[in-house]
Amino acid sequence: MLNDDRYWTILAERSDRERMRKLYELLPSWDARDKDQLYRVLTVTNPALVKELEGK
Repeated sequence: MLNDDRYWTILAERSDRERMRKLYELLPSWDARDKDQLYRVLTVTNPALVKELEGK
């Protein structure tokens, strides 16, 4: 999903918003398995965000 170079590039951004934007730019290159893994991590680490994005 993220190699070390991509991870550190994202981490180097100044704000959470900029980090999320950089991560979002990478999503089109991910396959379904990688996207599912991100979804599972988000449901554990930030369930409120997932609910909001799902419209619940």
